[in-house]
Amino acid sequence: MDAAAAAALAPALGALTRLTLLSLASNGLEEVDALAPALAKLAELRVLRLSTNELMDRDAETLAAALPSMARLNELHLDHNWLASRGITALATSAARHGSMKEPRLRFRSLSTSASGSAGPAGACCVGGGSWSDLGR
Repeated sequence: MDAAAAAALAPALGALTRLTLLSLASNGLEEVDALAPALAKLAELRVLRLSTNELMDRDAETLAAALPSMARLNELHLDHNWLASRGITALATSAARHGSMKEPRLRFRSLSTSASGSAGPAGACCVGGGSWSDLGR
């Protein structure tokens, strides 16, 4: 889902204020800039699945800024994206301050690196739930 498609989806998402589970996994989502304001309106959202997309550290930072508005969120799935330490740290910091996540955890699988040294799609992150190693605990 490119930026234009995400921008088209955002108004509809923002209107679903009673939504409790949203899965945009495996949609080729390239960024969350247009979706973040709509996601922040989903005060009842408990589970957000963004796994297996093309999200990067800047997207994790955008999501981290929206987390405090999602008062009931307790699962954020970001496995199989392009996250590295900067994005993971932003999410961990925000999750630690997030009221509904009683025991926020940032978990990860080892981040694969390409020949250029950049994190690859095997990088995985999940805030709340999951079975990965804890980071920073």
